[in-house]
Amino acid sequence: AQYVIIDSVIFKGNEKTKGSILRRELDLNSGDTVQVADLDARLEFNRRKLTNTNLFILVKGDYTQNKPEHVVVTYEFSEQWYLLGYPIFQLADRNLNEWWSKGHSFGRTIYGAHLIHNNFMGRNEKLSFKAETGFSQRVELGYSNPYLDRKKTIGLGLALSYSNSTNIIYKTDFDKLKILSGDKIVRERWASALSLRKRFKFYDFQFLEFRYSHSVVTDTVLKLNPNYFFRGLNEQNFLQLTYAFSYDFRDNAAYPLRGRKIDFGYNYSQIMGPNGMNFWDVRAAAAYFLDLKSGFFFSTEWKAKYTQENRSIPFANLQ
Repeated sequence: AQYVIIDSVIFKGNEKTKGSILRRELDLNSGDTVQVADLDARLEFNRRKLTNTNLFILVKGDYTQNKPEHVVVTYEFSEQWYLLGYPIFQLADRNLNEWWSKGHSFGRTIYGAHLIHNNFMGRNEKLSFKAETGFSQRVELGYSNPYLDRKKTIGLGLALSYSNSTNIIYKTDFDKLKILSGDKIVRERWASALSLRKRFKFYDFQFLEFRYSHSVVTDTVLKLNPNYFFRGLNEQNFLQLTYAFSYDFRDNAAYPLRGRKIDFGYNYSQIMGPNGMNFWDVRAAAAYFLDLKSGFFFSTEWKAKYTQENRSIPFANLQ
């Protein structure tokens, strides 16, 4: 026979991940008719899409013939560890050489922990918590769910954070960072973010994100740099709106060897209040991955960015 009918698609090993999330990635369904010559390629193509969910260590695909001209497709999974935690340690300075030249003090480091629970309800959601202390203090809570609706095309993300610091970079002087240090808090910042994602079919994504932050600094910072915030104010309400489009047709999102990825984004920022200001930028990127055969591969990526001209952006918004 030149064609076979798929009687069913079976998943094995997805102990936590819900089957509906996996079926969202497939273009093979029960009752489909497939050419015999194309069956292996179709199975492999869908196996790669399941791998790109980043939920599994290993994905295997196979089929068995249960009766003449009928097959059962099986995908077998090895799930990742979904609950992860790791320490945070980074330098407050721009690089190791600069940190070392300034006395390599442990007080000029930032350290903490980051906890992540991926796929925590089996629907590819993500819950994260981050806590940092040292040179500056920060607490952040995030949640994302890529599939809110029944058709699994709309996603939602939420994030909240609070940070404060007794040390602050208030300006640069001939490419050197000027830092105000003390025992009292000189800057506080509250921030929130709401993001929406729309997925069209398999490879096209659109994102819309709203970010809002409220920041306050002491009068000492303004004396050292009156342009730290806009118009010499000691507080700032900042709104950011981002739109992004992504077309991702790569064989493996983590280690691509074949395919292409195209990205476009527009970012609008607004310093709120009387006589506020706004600025924007546009960016685009394209990456191509080619199989040259005989075990050789080639990749190239091109990026471009255009930023609105003639805007004197406050120092705090350049960091």
